[in-house]
Amino acid sequence: MGWLGFQEEALDSVCRTFAIACLFVAVVASHGTLHGAYDPPVAAASASHRLDLADQKVAPGATVTFTALGADGAPLEGVHWRVNGQPVGTRGPRLTLGPLTLEQDGTVVDFQAGGQLSRVALLSVAGEGGHPSARWAPVVAGLLQAPRARVARGGTLFCGSSTVAMWDLEHGFPGRAFANRGFGGSTLKDLLHHSGDLLLKARPGRVVLYGGDNDLALGLSPEALVEAYRRLKLRIQGGLPGVRLVVVGIKPSPARLALWPRAQAVNALLKDLFTEPGCAFLDPAGCLMGPDGRPDPGLYLSDGLHLSGKGYSRLSGCLLPLLP
Repeated sequence: MGWLGFQEEALDSVCRTFAIACLFVAVVASHGTLHGAYDPPVAAASASHRLDLADQKVAPGATVTFTALGADGAPLEGVHWRVNGQPVGTRGPRLTLGPLTLEQDGTVVDFQAGGQLSRVALLSVAGEGGHPSARWAPVVAGLLQAPRARVARGGTLFCGSSTVAMWDLEHGFPGRAFANRGFGGSTLKDLLHHSGDLLLKARPGRVVLYGGDNDLALGLSPEALVEAYRRLKLRIQGGLPGVRLVVVGIKPSPARLALWPRAQAVNALLKDLFTEPGCAFLDPAGCLMGPDGRPDPGLYLSDGLHLSGKGYSRLSGCLLPLLP
């Protein structure tokens, strides 16, 4: 039976007899510590559920095993598993993935069962040193307590690396109560890892993102960076239905001019990725380049990397039309 045929049969079964008592996903590291629980809302018309491994702080190098259990506690047969939207050959009660690579951070697993499903247990054997983005946990915790990070439900939230952290939003957008949750030195993968605390729990109505130049400086390929953006986009849209997502592309800078061709490749792909309704993309090159086609040095601090006050005024003016 094909996947679509299975979906139709499963949905028909839901209408007649399907019931889900509860669904918990626990992540247990090799030392036995419970990392958390996953309890998605039960959808009356769907037997499909999604699990983002980034939510569970699963580390690269980990091997994860899912086991589906029925209402009687026995392994549940007939479970269809998919990873990042692609069906996998496994149809039984257990799925094993790993060892996960860094590029697999943010893997999404979804599953569909044709019978009563009471629990899916997720056991993880964590890699040495844990998740590399975990080092930002104290910084994120402190940031969330800062007055500049406070956002009203349905409000506008800026998040990203130092370009966001150093942005005086009150000056750049007077009269607009925009929240700033930027943390300098971070990568887009750090933002993906902490997006639950930084973005989803705040329930904003609009999110403005900037990130990626640190990733490129650390050697990440343009393709891998755009894939991380794609996963972050799916995560935000899945956790915040109806959110407006605005992405500021990687800015040119005198200090990283050698990386600019790679940044341009990323920006071209991001423009395509964020063209659908509810999304917007700003290429900052048009705001920050001089007449000679190089970054205008007057718009940057002496380090040649971060924007000056004049640079931020220029960038804010270019972004404002996308924030009605």
